[in-house]
Amino acid sequence: KVLVSLGGWNGSARFSDAALTPASRSAFVESCVDLFIRGRTGGETEETARRRACSTASTSTGSMSPQKPPPGNIVRPEDTVNFTLLLQEFRRQLDAIDPALRLTIAAPAGPQNSAKIELAAVAKTVDFINLMAYDLHVSSERRTNHQAALAPSPRDPDRAR
Repeated sequence: KVLVSLGGWNGSARFSDAALTPASRSAFVESCVDLFIRGRTGGETEETARRRACSTASTSTGSMSPQKPPPGNIVRPEDTVNFTLLLQEFRRQLDAIDPALRLTIAAPAGPQNSAKIELAAVAKTVDFINLMAYDLHVSSERRTNHQAALAPSPRDPDRAR
């Protein structure tokens, strides 16, 4: 089996654009399906553009994080809703090919980030959700703490929240 992962914290600068409208969602998903599911890797200009679009946009929560996004990321208030709609478009197009094709996401475990995902709607759309039990603390924070602690720490400044 091959699992294709799109985007992430880095490489997600254009996610908001890809998820913005029904047309952009459809085009992005179609380009990913063409490349990764159908295996269309021809050299024609349109296909090359689709591959480029597929590799520069992403289905990630990077744009939806309350932390400062990487430089150049486009962030909109409607990203949360559009992420759900993008996943629904992926589900629709994948089901049209083969309902057995899996659709998953890697979701943040931290409550300040996971609150930016419409979990009930997303859970109905994807086959499973992988929790990213890391990046609970990052280098941009003022106080050092464990990035992926095995157990809660009484010294964790976020614990009291």
